[in-house]
Amino acid sequence: MVSALADLRVCVIHGDGDMRRTIREELNVLGVNQVRECTDPSMALLLLAEFEADFCIVDWQGEPMDGLEFVSFIRTSDESPDPKLPIIMLTSNASTHHVIDARNAGVDEFLAQPITRRALHARLLALIENPMLFIQCDDYRGPDRRQLRRSFVGTHQRESDAEAKDAQSTPANIGKKERLAG
Repeated sequence: MVSALADLRVCVIHGDGDMRRTIREELNVLGVNQVRECTDPSMALLLLAEFEADFCIVDWQGEPMDGLEFVSFIRTSDESPDPKLPIIMLTSNASTHHVIDARNAGVDEFLAQPITRRALHARLLALIENPMLFIQCDDYRGPDRRQLRRSFVGTHQRESDAEAKDAQSTPANIGKKERLAG
């Protein structure tokens, strides 16, 4: 049986070679075979220009660009290879402050080190099975930061929510989800 994750293309960005190898090996065990690695986010930008990744796993720490700067560049720059690229932020500091900073930068998922196969698998499945709407407004560009996805029942739905729902009826990952299901 071929893994549903076998067709995924993942870019792993981490300054530590042992950690990159660990992440790659865990992805391989989960069935992800197309993994490219970079030592820092600035190198990843070059790689992403030629490797159409479905997801990116980036370490918070990085030189000359850190993970948050990378996410900001991906989301907002005219030179971005894909502003809607799903990104998992990897860090050894999972404090509330760090999680909020990552979410506000436009990170799709957050993964604390040391990683486990179960946690990595859960993040990948969350991105595939429950892709977030992509929001573009004056001061934010990225996945919808609202975690609860309840259907509104009532007569006073905000106009912006109704417009977003109509405009985003096909989330950025819909093609990936269909490709993986097929």
